[in-house]
Amino acid sequence: MSLQNREALHTRDQLMAQRAYSLLSKVAEKDENIQKEYRSFAMSFPALIHTCGLAQAAAFAYSKKEWDFIGHLAEVLDEERDLKTFLDIIQKAPLQKYLRLNNNALLAAGWLKRYTAAMLKS
Repeated sequence: MSLQNREALHTRDQLMAQRAYSLLSKVAEKDENIQKEYRSFAMSFPALIHTCGLAQAAAFAYSKKEWDFIGHLAEVLDEERDLKTFLDIIQKAPLQKYLRLNNNALLAAGWLKRYTAAMLKS
């Protein structure tokens, strides 16, 4: 079975979960202080998206220099990996695409939060 066919058999949630797990396993190998900072931000980010929307939440994360987290969010969403381009896509998206991105970002941030809670030191 080819890789394309295998990916077709997975749901969007399964693909996001796989991407989030691989990213968080790399963060789990880093310094304990980095893990604490990442954990602190990742645990609150889904609520931030829910409260403010993706554009404001992403801009806030960027201003707080949480570039690793925003990069991981972009990778889990399978969007552009360059941070500036990713932020531009979010901020300049037409309403329908923005709403889709917002909903998908909630799912992606949820997966990052779950794996953060399970894999990183508190």
